[in-house]
Amino acid sequence: MYIDKEYTELRFGDIVKGYPSFIPVINTPFLEKLIDHSIDIKIQNYLVIIDPCCAIEKGSLSLTQLIPIEPNMIDTPYFRENLLRINDLQPPFYCVHPIVWNKYSDSEKLEVLSDNQRYPYSNYFIYEAKGELPEYPIKRYVKFTLKKAKTDISNYEQEKVVEEIPIKYYMINFKHIFHILCPKIKNIRESPLDSEIKRSKIFELTIPARKQLRDKLASFFGTNPLEDAE
Repeated sequence: MYIDKEYTELRFGDIVKGYPSFIPVINTPFLEKLIDHSIDIKIQNYLVIIDPCCAIEKGSLSLTQLIPIEPNMIDTPYFRENLLRINDLQPPFYCVHPIVWNKYSDSEKLEVLSDNQRYPYSNYFIYEAKGELPEYPIKRYVKFTLKKAKTDISNYEQEKVVEEIPIKYYMINFKHIFHILCPKIKNIRESPLDSEIKRSKIFELTIPARKQLRDKLASFFGTNPLEDAE
């Protein structure tokens, strides 16, 4: 997922550290006057660059937090085997959580199975843990196993367990993108990468992984709402 060479520039999808993340918190929009509000400022350990490579310039950078995965992602056996599958288009069956799937009627299940491939967890992208990105445990109290049926419709068996599962993955959320200004962020074609900015870069995606991120991000923001359909 990551390249293994000396970094010479910032790229789309890079994991970086040392930048603050901002979460404004308000009770209501400021429609008439400035009212009480708060801003939560954190130094997040790791973040991901969301700007296209050619737009990383002029002291500006768009980022999103690199955070632990959602625990329910590993409920689906297919994703528990390899969470990086969430980054790709998948058969629609795998995009439905086992609890929800088991509640569907046969006609609803057949409708899902006849649909086109889609992105599971459409606003998330998964990163592998590596180097200074540590593993972490997730506790689960239910385990799902896919039970193959004689027909085309399969169901999940549900078993009560107590598991502490070591997780080697992180994720980003496309809905949590924010913006910072830093004069040392410059176009690499105009100025060499500043030494402090270079030290802030942890990992760079391979070209195929960066394409996966670009495609899924474009799909998320390019989704047409039903009310706009002609």
